[in-house]
Amino acid sequence: MNKRGYTVMNKSTSTYLDLIRFVAAFIVFASHAAGARLTGHWKATTFTGALRLSGMTAPFVYDGPMNGAVFRAYVEQVLVPTLTPGHVTIMDNLPAHKAAGVRDAIEQAGAKLLFLPPYLPDFNPIENAFSKLKAMLRAKAERTINALWDTVGKLVDQFSPRECANYFSAAEYESD
Repeated sequence: MNKRGYTVMNKSTSTYLDLIRFVAAFIVFASHAAGARLTGHWKATTFTGALRLSGMTAPFVYDGPMNGAVFRAYVEQVLVPTLTPGHVTIMDNLPAHKAAGVRDAIEQAGAKLLFLPPYLPDFNPIENAFSKLKAMLRAKAERTINALWDTVGKLVDQFSPRECANYFSAAEYESD
C-alpha cells in the first residue's frame, strides 16, 4: 500500500512501462542564390522502455508514432524476453497498450499485466526517469535518427539501480 492508500505491487517484481515521443528537427543546409539557409522537417520518434528496481530495461526506439501493431511487436520481441514468471507489468491506459495480443503475450511469459488508474501518472515511477531522459536528450540535441538512437542507448545505460529505486520511492512506494 502506498502513502495514499492505494494497493501496490511488490517492487522487486514490478516492471513499469511507458513511452515518450520525441519530435526533432532534422536540419539540412540548402544553398541558393540568396545564400545558405536552414531547411528541414519535423520527425516523430517514439521511445518505449520499462523501469525496474535494477534499472531501465527493454529499450525500443521506433521511427514514427506508436500504434497497436507496433506496440504488440515491441511486447512480443523486446519486453517478453525480459519477463520472468511472477513479474507484474504495469502501464498506463494508452490505447496502443490495450492492443489485441498484448495481454496474452505478457501472460504467456508467466507475468501479469495491470493498468494504472486513469489520470494518475504520479504512481508510475518511470515518469521521473523519462523526465530525466528527455532533459538529457534535449541537451545532446541530436539531429539525425541514427545519432538519436545511439544516444538513447547510451543514456538508458546510465540509470543505476539506486537511482531507479529512488524513482519508486518518489512515486510513494514503500520498501518491501
